[in-house]
Amino acid sequence: MAEHRLGETGGTRDVERRDAPTRGVIVAGVAFLVTVVAVSFAAGPFIAWLTQPPPAVPRVPGILERQGPPLLVDPAERLDERARAARDQLTGFAWVDRDAGIARIPLTDAMDILADRGWQAPPPQSPPRRMMPLPTRRNTPDDTGEADE
Repeated sequence: MAEHRLGETGGTRDVERRDAPTRGVIVAGVAFLVTVVAVSFAAGPFIAWLTQPPPAVPRVPGILERQGPPLLVDPAERLDERARAARDQLTGFAWVDRDAGIARIPLTDAMDILADRGWQAPPPQSPPRRMMPLPTRRNTPDDTGEADE
């Protein structure tokens, strides 16, 4: 521990002060309160400015505005129409391409024809067409790090 020497005046001048000055604490507290009040009054208009809604966009005449998703008047009827259309495609006759002689026949008839005749391979003179060329590997390194040549 350090030794403190007392001065010639009885030690009152050389002794270290342990308390903060009262006047400084009061001045700091009042300054803090004034700052808090000033910031509170300034924050009110700033927050009001931040939360104001954006300006309204002018409406274009003639555009129908909906409140929510479009709803069907009779959804059961719409579902029945779609089911009927799908059933007609599976059970009805129709031309797919009349010039090429391609027609759509009922699914049950097609299965019967396929069972009777068997699967027919396409003619050899018409190989299957590729829609896009396949990518080729050219001069790429293999697992050993060498390039194919």
